[in-house]
Amino acid sequence: MPLAATTDARIDAARATADRKAKDFIDVIPTDYSQDNPGVTLYFSKVMSILSDANPDALNAVTLLNDITSRIHLAPILGNPRYLDIDQQAFKQAVGHNGPPAVHNAFLHPQWNTAGHGWPQLAALIVNLAPILELGTRILIGLTNHQGVVYHEIKHLHPTAFIEALELIATSHFHFSPSSVSNLWADFSGMTFVAGADLPAFWKEVFDLALDLDVQGRSLQVPRSGPDPRQILQAVVQAISQCGSNAYDVDMAHAEDLLNAPAVTKTILHGLRHRMVKNWNNKNPSRSPQKRVTCVSPTHALDAWHTCAAPFACLEWIVLLLVCVMVGILAALASAASA
Repeated sequence: MPLAATTDARIDAARATADRKAKDFIDVIPTDYSQDNPGVTLYFSKVMSILSDANPDALNAVTLLNDITSRIHLAPILGNPRYLDIDQQAFKQAVGHNGPPAVHNAFLHPQWNTAGHGWPQLAALIVNLAPILELGTRILIGLTNHQGVVYHEIKHLHPTAFIEALELIATSHFHFSPSSVSNLWADFSGMTFVAGADLPAFWKEVFDLALDLDVQGRSLQVPRSGPDPRQILQAVVQAISQCGSNAYDVDMAHAEDLLNAPAVTKTILHGLRHRMVKNWNNKNPSRSPQKRVTCVSPTHALDAWHTCAAPFACLEWIVLLLVCVMVGILAALASAASA
């Protein structure tokens, strides 16, 4: 079966979502031509999220189309390894119909991007691809709120030139090269931890950086793997051991034992992280995530309600409160009846 059709209702919903979020992105999408703007990752992520909601086949089709045309480094920009995995059947064409080779040949045509040899003709080779690309471009433009540098970079493009629009933005505002990956490795090797800092947040930063290294390294022309569990553990031990505090001596002694073991696996690494975070939470109850309490009375339920960080979002507490109130009412009725 061909790519899923993009219905008018889903197109309208996607455009409404892009319009609604536009004002939130005025401050984060690039406003000049400087590179390494962190807003690009957020911008691309929102575009892909909205597009995926509108058409379940969109991301795989766009990823494949990018791979056989412009080859934008989507994985490093989005910080997501899923864009490294190319589904060669993502166009879902019937046997004997146009597929990736036909699209690739159209893109390599000597007269590419001239009349009769552009994105509209290329998109027409694959059933239902054109609406996906047009919607992607519409979302890209919608999130700019029709203003700013990015808008002016892409506003002239044909609606089906979604990949070209992504390429223009990426080229101007996202720096990715072997040297940038080397710089990221230097950041990883030189990580520091400040005594008294948030240990769970530190661990999260470590894993986030390791993932970035893996995604960006695997996207290079000569792929380079990210840090393995032993390298991650070594970086953590080095950073915490140099913080000047003896509060982590026991954990560091255990970590050193793990480093001396024949193998350091992901399971071992995550086990150490869990142990250290648990110890940190026990020593810093005021800074650790709030623990759930069991409701034994309406008063306790009300206490939990008032301490909830976002009362109206805590549906579980609402149900809990109602149950406790009902229990109280039934108890009161039973007492009255017995009297």
